[in-house]
Amino acid sequence: DYFRNRIIFPITNLQGKTIAFGGRVLDNSLPKYINSPETEVYKKSNNLYGLFQAKNEIRKNNRVIIMEGYTDVIIASQFGFENVVASLGTALTEQQIYLIKRFADEVLIAFDADNAGRNATLRSLSMLKKADLKIKIISFPFNYDPADIILKKGKEFVFKYLKNSG
Repeated sequence: DYFRNRIIFPITNLQGKTIAFGGRVLDNSLPKYINSPETEVYKKSNNLYGLFQAKNEIRKNNRVIIMEGYTDVIIASQFGFENVVASLGTALTEQQIYLIKRFADEVLIAFDADNAGRNATLRSLSMLKKADLKIKIISFPFNYDPADIILKKGKEFVFKYLKNSG
């Protein structure tokens, strides 16, 4: 019942093994997202959603795009953004930044364009700088998330934001 009335997303480790699940509501009820409880195998602060699928493209481009949600990553991937991952919560952790550093030197933050996303971006900046990563922030129009922008405006519109991020 923990994931009742939710879309279920498998969360994998770096070897591609499923270690937990995330669930997203189908309506406007809260919380919007929930994850499996933490265990010895799964600690959300030590993992990034989609990293197993994206790690080769991240290495190849030396760049990762970090988003907030599972659907953001899935939609972005379907539209050709293959170096995309999501934090498993609103803000990045030091452990997640360590994971990123293993694969790339540049981070593009594309959190939701709402107050929570902007606050998470600000909280992440000092840790990313401390890790000596090059940082760019993608500022979408207010109250849009990356999946909405990609679906409503298209891939080329988002490429414009990537190009102009700073």
